[in-house]
Amino acid sequence: MEAANSLSEGLEDTLTLHRLGVRAELRTYLRTTNIMESLNAMIKERYRKIRRWTSSEQCHRWVVMGLLEVETKVQNIPLTEDLAKLQKALREQVS
Repeated sequence: MEAANSLSEGLEDTLTLHRLGVRAELRTYLRTTNIMESLNAMIKERYRKIRRWTSSEQCHRWVVMGLLEVETKVQNIPLTEDLAKLQKALREQVS
């Protein structure tokens, strides 16, 4: 039952990636949240001592600074040409 639920959850996303013509290699990167979870963990570790932000604007500025600083540590998706094709397909879908 758990496997069926898992398949059901990701089915629409998987079909969307197929419909947009995303190759299997890129799908392996896009079908998980590992990239975002890794970024979130790095930002959380970087600012773990801050307990109180003065405003949401300050928080946003610090998070952007942190993202720029950890950018070099993030694994790049090696399929940049596929990302450009995906961007084009998404733009076509939206318009």
